[in-house]
Amino acid sequence: ELPSILATAIAIVFVWEVAQRWGASSPVSLSAALSLLAAPQIAWSALGGADHVIAAAGLLCCLYNATASLSQPQKNVAYLQAGAAAISAALVCGTSVPGLLFGTVFGLLFVVFLATMRMWKRLFVVAIVFVAAAPSAFALQYLSNLHRYGWLFPEGDGTDSFSHRAQHWLPASLVYVFRLLFREPIRGIGENHDDSNYGVWFSLVVIPLVLITNWDSIVGIFQRDRAGHPGVRSKERSFVAAFLFVALAATVAVHPLGELDQRFLIWVVPVTLVLAMHALELHLSPAFFRMLSAGFILVTVRSVLAVGYPFAIKSPLFGAIQVWPEVSGYEAMHDALPGDTVLYMGDEDTAVYPCWGRRYSRTVWAADSLVTLRNYFDRSPRWVVLETSAPEDLRIATLEFLSAQGYTKVSEEPPEADELPDKARRTIWRR
Repeated sequence: ELPSILATAIAIVFVWEVAQRWGASSPVSLSAALSLLAAPQIAWSALGGADHVIAAAGLLCCLYNATASLSQPQKNVAYLQAGAAAISAALVCGTSVPGLLFGTVFGLLFVVFLATMRMWKRLFVVAIVFVAAAPSAFALQYLSNLHRYGWLFPEGDGTDSFSHRAQHWLPASLVYVFRLLFREPIRGIGENHDDSNYGVWFSLVVIPLVLITNWDSIVGIFQRDRAGHPGVRSKERSFVAAFLFVALAATVAVHPLGELDQRFLIWVVPVTLVLAMHALELHLSPAFFRMLSAGFILVTVRSVLAVGYPFAIKSPLFGAIQVWPEVSGYEAMHDALPGDTVLYMGDEDTAVYPCWGRRYSRTVWAADSLVTLRNYFDRSPRWVVLETSAPEDLRIATLEFLSAQGYTKVSEEPPEADELPDKARRTIWRR
């Protein structure tokens, strides 16, 4: 969980720092930053092993460095910030297909802003750094996936991928957003991050604050000060607002939004918060805002702990939280030790996560061809997990290797095995 916790800390620092840059007081900025933990989706990601908050943190690093470079008077520092934004964008592109979309939108928009403001040297730095970082960060891997699978991301055949646009995509997305914000915010917390949304805090507090604090300043964002140049804060706010609008528009244009997309859009919560902070104190009591923040944080974090970590509420305040992944069929691996090697044979949409263990202390291999399968068996894995839904040729070859090398089947068939779907059926073998 450490990378997710660090990524959440980055998101908190982003809100705190940008809110202060745009005029919010320190107590209000800190309350707004900590209130990210009042969004169940973010609290879940921080407490679990999901990588979506990590991608969101990378995108926030892009935005912070880009906005800082737009208003940085010292050229050398501005070049450094622009380069950091470009590297962050390349890393975001490498996280997933949604990350590729968001990173590309960010890079193009940043270039447009730099060109519009005639910051040619900074534009040159961004282009050079991004092109230099792209091969190692994401380009070579995506090209390899494209060559091997016919798609950028090796999950499915692309018909259910993030880049597929179904019929009636716009109405479906609008209905989903309406449900997320106004029909089901009280649900908020589900049994895992896929079943959780952004909660009452985001829906009924943050969104209205964004409308209230930005309604009168929409025109002001594009106004110029007496010197004939856009104000520093206006330049930064206009870039962040433009990215929010363009990224969401691009997302909806290629993919109808649904429940599973909440995790890919975690970055929307901190970005929306900073757009609400710059004039918050003109419309709401700072003390009242801080009380709201603290209340929602306590309710959300405790509820997430109670749902996902049942005994965490009863454990000592500073005790370690350890939870075995709730995926049936892995009971036989409770005896696996840290450092054990596990060969996993499944398809692209089966549950591999428990193979790593609760602290990700094991080495997990996955074969996608007969050649790699043979190579991994030559390395004598301690455990083998064989999914019923694995490709037929690989499944048969795996059974042959298991028989020839003396592996013992240690899993037991549950009574309801015949009723389970293939993706939930597996056998576990031990050397």
